[in-house]
Amino acid sequence: KQFKSIHNHTNVPQQYKMSNLGKWVHNQRTFYRAYQRQQQQRSSLSTNAEPKQTYITPKKIELLESIGFVWNTKQSKTTKYDIQWHETYQKLYQYHQIHG
Repeated sequence: KQFKSIHNHTNVPQQYKMSNLGKWVHNQRTFYRAYQRQQQQRSSLSTNAEPKQTYITPKKIELLESIGFVWNTKQSKTTKYDIQWHETYQKLYQYHQIHG
């Protein structure tokens, strides 16, 4: 939530310099893709099949989506330049708030 409140998006770069947040976000997207594949397989298998363990749950998905989390960054069309632009804009906005 803190990253989004500062940058107005949840597309945290994987190499985000402030913490391990970028890697964590990348992992959530990877877990989500595995979860989706599992759901597709489950629907095509018999009900007796035992599903594999996934590291993301519907509740975690709901929490991430509640803050506007983007699962597929390729579809969001947000580029590295867009992210840098928004970060620089936030700095300009803060400067303007202080100095007018």
